[in-house]
Amino acid sequence: MATIPTLATILREHPGEPLVLLVRSRPVGDQLLARLAQEGLSWANVRVATPLDLALDLAVPFLAARGLVPASGAQTLFLVDRLLRAGLGGAWLLGNGSPNRPAPSDGLVAAVHRSLMELRQHGLEAASLDPHAFTPPAKGEALRELLAAYEATLDSLGLVDRAGLLRLAIERLREQPPERTGTRYLVPVETLFQGLEQVLVQHLTQGRLIPFQPGWGPPQRIHFFHATSPEAELREVLRRAMAQGLPWDRVEVVATDLATYGPILHALAARLGIPVTFSEGLPLAESGPGRGALAYLEWVARGFPAAVLAGALAGGDLVPPRREGGGEGGKGEGGEGGAGAARGWGRRLAQTLLESPIGWGWARYRAWVEQTLAASADGRRDPAAEARVALARFLQELLRLTPDPERSDGVPLPQLVTALRQVVHRFTVTTTPLDRGGWDALLQTLAALEGLAGRVASAAGLPLAPAALVEAAGAWLEAPEGEPLPRLALRLRRWLAEVPVGQGEPQPGALHLASLEHGGYAGRPYLFVVGLDEGRFPGKGGADPLLLDGDRARLPGELPSSASRQQWRRRSLEALVARAGGTLTCSFAAWDPVEGQEVAPSPALLDLFRQATGAPQADYTALREALGAPAGRVPAPGGALPLDGGEAWLDALRVGPPGGERLARPEGEGLQQAFPFLAAGQRAREARASPVLTAYDGLVTPAGSLDPRTGGEAVSAGRLESLATCPLQYFFRYVLKVAPPERPELDPDRWLDPLARGKLLHECYRRFWEERLQAGRAADPLGPEDWARMEAIAQEAVARQREALPPPSEGVFERERQELVAEALFFLELEARRDDGGVPVLLERAFGMQGEPPVVIELGGEGGAAQRLRLLGRIDRVDRLPDGTYGVWDYKTGSARRYESERIYLDGGRQLQHVLYSWAAEALLRREGLDETPRVARSGYWLTTRRGRGHRADRPQDPGKRREAQELLQILLDVAASGCFAPAPDAQDGCDFCDYRRACGGPAAVRQVREKIEAGETRLRFWREVRAHD
Repeated sequence: MATIPTLATILREHPGEPLVLLVRSRPVGDQLLARLAQEGLSWANVRVATPLDLALDLAVPFLAARGLVPASGAQTLFLVDRLLRAGLGGAWLLGNGSPNRPAPSDGLVAAVHRSLMELRQHGLEAASLDPHAFTPPAKGEALRELLAAYEATLDSLGLVDRAGLLRLAIERLREQPPERTGTRYLVPVETLFQGLEQVLVQHLTQGRLIPFQPGWGPPQRIHFFHATSPEAELREVLRRAMAQGLPWDRVEVVATDLATYGPILHALAARLGIPVTFSEGLPLAESGPGRGALAYLEWVARGFPAAVLAGALAGGDLVPPRREGGGEGGKGEGGEGGAGAARGWGRRLAQTLLESPIGWGWARYRAWVEQTLAASADGRRDPAAEARVALARFLQELLRLTPDPERSDGVPLPQLVTALRQVVHRFTVTTTPLDRGGWDALLQTLAALEGLAGRVASAAGLPLAPAALVEAAGAWLEAPEGEPLPRLALRLRRWLAEVPVGQGEPQPGALHLASLEHGGYAGRPYLFVVGLDEGRFPGKGGADPLLLDGDRARLPGELPSSASRQQWRRRSLEALVARAGGTLTCSFAAWDPVEGQEVAPSPALLDLFRQATGAPQADYTALREALGAPAGRVPAPGGALPLDGGEAWLDALRVGPPGGERLARPEGEGLQQAFPFLAAGQRAREARASPVLTAYDGLVTPAGSLDPRTGGEAVSAGRLESLATCPLQYFFRYVLKVAPPERPELDPDRWLDPLARGKLLHECYRRFWEERLQAGRAADPLGPEDWARMEAIAQEAVARQREALPPPSEGVFERERQELVAEALFFLELEARRDDGGVPVLLERAFGMQGEPPVVIELGGEGGAAQRLRLLGRIDRVDRLPDGTYGVWDYKTGSARRYESERIYLDGGRQLQHVLYSWAAEALLRREGLDETPRVARSGYWLTTRRGRGHRADRPQDPGKRREAQELLQILLDVAASGCFAPAPDAQDGCDFCDYRRACGGPAAVRQVREKIEAGETRLRFWREVRAHD
């Protein structure tokens, strides 16, 4: 048996002769030649080529003569998608022969595209496809119909796919056989060509094909390890390389599953500053422009949720111009002011978007943009307004570029493709080589789809050949259907997510990641093969869902079966090992976190272990024993140094530094110095557990600014009630002024939240009574015209609210519209039943806000010293009663639970509004000259909706109750002045609904306060007195 020569041997034996290095991937050939150059061999006479390269060389004259253009993979997928949606093959593929058959799923489109391309790649055409070779034959009929339509569509559009190029090249070779020249064709011995590629190579080489060995031989050493996860596996690879002091360009990693290991290695290397090249590239989402494009499509597909767009802005994936006339995101490297400045501006706009009332929905964006830009015309400039206006302009442009989702006839896919291309151009940046690769790949793919749309438009109305076979496809070409925009965006997003970016050959100074088929050709002396578990290698080997193994056996063309594909994977690993040279390390991840179970090694790994140890009888038990403990996030004892700070601290926790003193123990100083926030948290926990009140419970240094009586700041009734409910909540909101973010989220079943519903109903009540007062009918009985007028007022208010805040759907709007009108009319029912004889004299009257001065309340004081409290708020209604006194009412549109009990008056300070508003009403009546000596006799809460059953919580305002309220206010304000803001000992009932629960600990913090009281903490004894005022 003749020995297969090495590539170096062939070059030495044929110096200067024309040689073609025939490979399946050009980077493989380039790596082989680069390795030869390192050995001092000249390869100037060698040309690297793939079968497709050779096909293009041969087919160029045919392409020019016939006006044909090569089609990309994205274009052929688009064509198959449209043919399926036009009804081709639908009776069998979709299981429904009616005109209302469901649209094909994206998974079905991908499967059909894959099957059609494979059939064509193996030389099968529709005319030669026998339906009876398939099981069932109806599937064969459907595939033949689709294939015929696809072929005719390509012909009509002047396109030629990969298989078509190979066919044209073979056709030319048959018509004009190549002359016998001295050119020799060299091919790696493990290379396998199939289908039309194999036919082309045979016709072209004519016996001049010389197989060769890459030339480095099997590995000199083989090592093995296993890890707890793919990330831990790659971390161990990096640790081992660093422990040996290896330059990165002497190391290559080969993965059996690039989709899993590629993004993990990219993320690890980016954090650690390790340069890496990727033979097959990475998913589009690993590049900034790719993430921006995919985020835009997700935003469109999900109904425009603000959270998705805000995430893209905050992450720097979409970068609006900084100011009017500023640079556009995609127009330069890093955008205006650099990548850091762009991200800072993006985070600011993201926060503004989340705090806006938009939430979701095309119409809500449009309404907010119009309102914001209209409000900006007043010329005021402040940081918040700048961000709002900049966001509004960005959204205005984004909405302009985006197809209208409300079009009744749907949106054609090319229109969305064009919009996405413009978004990428205007609002994405490139700051790294990977970003630039993503930018190029994305725009090339979109340009290909746009170009296809142009060819479709120019071909509309032209006859198709053969017309009898593609009537449905011809109808599509003449009048392409629009589709709902969300469905289109989701489909385009799935297509683009498969686009690879950042493909590159090995580079000096960089680690290299490759697949089994493309790895090991660079001749690097240290080769790591990861992913050798039984699930990933050789893989499940399941049959193609459309082209079953039985179908493949009966069809001509030698289509590979699932078993042969697995065999090819095994041969690829064997060939990789045979050319590895140097040191080979094989590994696998031994744990599946999803299933929560161990993962077995691949049988191939056991075979390699047997070869390396010279023990052909070794079994999995022996392999497990030899592997030892799996590598994890913590380096093995006595092994490599940690990769980063996280590993270093975990290692310190496990073993500690020399000398036995644990650097990372909780009471040690090292951890506290390295993580000061963690140390502060430890101190806070210890302080809260102590029996005395500390700053971590809410105790601050007393200051005059804490006391509203001396600070001069006007306060609301709600603020004072918050102080009585939970001083710590009061401290967060009113002292630190930490406001919880208001971030509306899409609820498909709700339009208005309780606050917005209440505001709208308040507006209806006010307008109704204002009109009656202006007409002099305030004391008149209600008549039919009043009911009609209230309904009209409610309808107008709902319509205005719809313009400002569009609903999620028409059905939800109609339901809530009817509810709101019914609630407004229910209010009139309550008015008709009211028997106190009161007539409104003040409606929705503000004080201390909206340009109105506050109301000053006299609280008295010790030793006759007067103490005053400045009050702000809004009184819903003041009625003059028949006896000349007044009633003050606050409308409540929610539940009546808090106000039902007639025994509750002040509720330990948690119901102060009725007393405070009675004082405020008297002051307003005097201020407006309506009564020099007013006296409010009644004040309370009127639950004006059906949920509250129209209940009136009437709180009589006698002098004794008022004095009690003054005493209670003095106690509460003394507490604030003292800086004691610990939670109330009975505040746990409100923790579930508190915005600050995560900041304070909720019920746990309340429990600790009670324990301090029980331990004798005197500074908290005031609560007994406060709660006595019920």
